[in-house]
Amino acid sequence: MDSQEALVLRGLRVLLVEDELDSADLVTCILEPVGSEVKACASVGAGLKAVGQFNPHIFLGNLSLPDEVAVC
Repeated sequence: MDSQEALVLRGLRVLLVEDELDSADLVTCILEPVGSEVKACASVGAGLKAVGQFNPHIFLGNLSLPDEVAVC
């Protein structure tokens, strides 16, 4: 990743909803060093609760979480 790409990610608030801990850790380890703030949640319910408090710029989520059929 070049410095121009890293500038785009600096200060970005990312809400990550992922029930696989290793996957959530990987995404967090990629985004945090370039200045993004990542809030990882293991369920859709936890993610929905976090939206109001965290005020994310973007949402990254697993499309096949066990507690919801689909999230759009």
